[in-house]
Amino acid sequence: MINNEKGITLMEVLATLVLLSIIGLIAWNVFFQGTKYSNIELKKTQMQQEVNYINSKLTDIHIRNETYQIDIAPDSCSFSVLYGGSIDEFKHSGYCINIESYNSPTLLDNPINQKDIDLKLKISDKSNLDNYIEVDIFLHKL
Repeated sequence: MINNEKGITLMEVLATLVLLSIIGLIAWNVFFQGTKYSNIELKKTQMQQEVNYINSKLTDIHIRNETYQIDIAPDSCSFSVLYGGSIDEFKHSGYCINIESYNSPTLLDNPINQKDIDLKLKISDKSNLDNYIEVDIFLHKL
């Protein structure tokens, strides 16, 4: 029998490989989950920027025009506003933009000449409908 044991056994090598594999899988999983949630939050931020743009545009239209008309195309994920001979269409290739509710049943498809209007705008990601933002918009004229 040899009393000189300077190497490592096969069991020690296998145990080390198993432990490194487990640590590697955990790190890999954490990295990809972090990337997934980062992408979701990035899209939410982009949707919030889109809401801010739509809100400022609608506010400008509401303040500058005596009457205007909001047209919602069914199942098109967009809407348009007709005012003073112009049409602004609010649509996005990656998002579904809808007006969910409003304070007047005659608001849509009829000329608007109200002083105050409440709208609920919903923007959702077309690739993940669970990722959406709903914003209450209040339009006011002095």
